[in-house]
Amino acid sequence: MAEDKLRQRETELIETQKLAKLGRWKFDLRSGKINWSEEIFQMFGRDPQQGPPSYQELEQLIHPGDRQRHGEIVQYVLQTGQTQESAYRFCRPDGSQGWIWAKTEALFNLAGEIIGLQALPWILPSKKKRKSLYKRVSLVFVRCLNRTLSVSCLPVSAVKWPRLTIVY
Repeated sequence: MAEDKLRQRETELIETQKLAKLGRWKFDLRSGKINWSEEIFQMFGRDPQQGPPSYQELEQLIHPGDRQRHGEIVQYVLQTGQTQESAYRFCRPDGSQGWIWAKTEALFNLAGEIIGLQALPWILPSKKKRKSLYKRVSLVFVRCLNRTLSVSCLPVSAVKWPRLTIVY
């Protein structure tokens, strides 16, 4: 009975991730292994039979123009333990590109030491869909550097983020 409920919850989680285009990955510092949810494989266009990439392979999937910033975010989270949110481009094996918004956070052991990272990436809509969506938005609320900033009565195109400009 308990096993059935667990399987049902797992199935519901997978379905929710697919509907939301939301994934999850974990990086274990000791083993150097990365675990990807099913949705991450689809986001990156990677065959699940290949397994998740190594960290070096993952870096190659990040768009060259965003690799340094991605690396800086990872290092910041590893050094401070503070959660970071960012958007970056990625490249699929078929040559197509996409945008991901990711919340990256440290994983701690009972002694409070950082033992890994996890991220919850969400695939952002295409430029055309973003443009349509942004035209309907009159107020923008952004969460940046773990504090909430309310930005009111500004057009979306005027909002600048510390490491990201909203582009449409």
